[in-house]
Amino acid sequence: MARVVSFEELNQQVLEQCLRDDVRVVDRQTISIGQAWKIEQPFLRPLPKRPFDCCVTRQVHLNGYSQVTYETNRYSVPVEQARSELILKAYPFHIEILSNQGVLARHERCFGQKQDVFDPLHYLLLLEQRPGALEYAKPLRQWRQDWPASYHLLLRRLREQWPEGRGVKEFILVGNPGLGKSHVACGLALAACRQGRRVRFYNVAGLVNDLIKAQQEYQLSRLMTRLCKHELIVLDELGFIPFTATGAQLLFQLCSALYERVALIITTNLRFAEWSSVLAGDERMSAALLDRLTHRATILEFVGTSYRFRKPLHRQAGKEGEIQTEENA
Repeated sequence: MARVVSFEELNQQVLEQCLRDDVRVVDRQTISIGQAWKIEQPFLRPLPKRPFDCCVTRQVHLNGYSQVTYETNRYSVPVEQARSELILKAYPFHIEILSNQGVLARHERCFGQKQDVFDPLHYLLLLEQRPGALEYAKPLRQWRQDWPASYHLLLRRLREQWPEGRGVKEFILVGNPGLGKSHVACGLALAACRQGRRVRFYNVAGLVNDLIKAQQEYQLSRLMTRLCKHELIVLDELGFIPFTATGAQLLFQLCSALYERVALIITTNLRFAEWSSVLAGDERMSAALLDRLTHRATILEFVGTSYRFRKPLHRQAGKEGEIQTEENA
């Protein structure tokens, strides 16, 4: 029995085997399977104009945790969009949950039994209205069990330094790719949006390009003024792309303008000593930028193995366990 990490790999192996089989000649036939297919193909009916929706459709009901159940597994729905009766579509590899307004949630399909599959962002409204739900709501308690240590550290520092959700702070999330830095930044930004805050999310490379373009069009001052009107700005993925000297200077100028006026969340895969490598090699400017950003910052270092790397390993381990069970049977 073939062992694969994912369904995509299985499909690729099946396709390759079928293509190899095209040259085979069946007993008592004079032509190959591939040649016979070409002869028969013109006589087949054409494909429908609209693709077939290859799924099982069910009407489902929400439980008390804003979840719907399919084949014993429970899938979350955003609290603020929840309806008592919804439609669930079960595709081979994913689940969609819909209302008459459209798709409310999409999850990877679970083939286990009695599992909870949920997106923590679906419960942000609940947390805003009832902060104690983080401690007592079942889906959120289960989510916290899988947190890395950095998430618990972030929660503790938020409670200590931001007890009433007010204040201007910088949060610098440092760590290798795939550890949840952008996920945490998105969650904090979305929570701020739900509080009515003015929030903007930027990929740092895209922001630097906007700054350079604004300078070339003599619109830099206007762009800076507009950015300073926000209450929170997220600068995501600092360190993946090095900047030109002009881009680095403009980023420094912006951060200086935002200093102690606008809250910042920065995610980076670089340690502080390496920041000059993306800021045109200017160590003095890097030191000055870090001095401003770290003055009142909460710095979180994310350590561990990439979530995107662990996921196929977990799937492979599950498949191997199923195969071993079949062999033992």
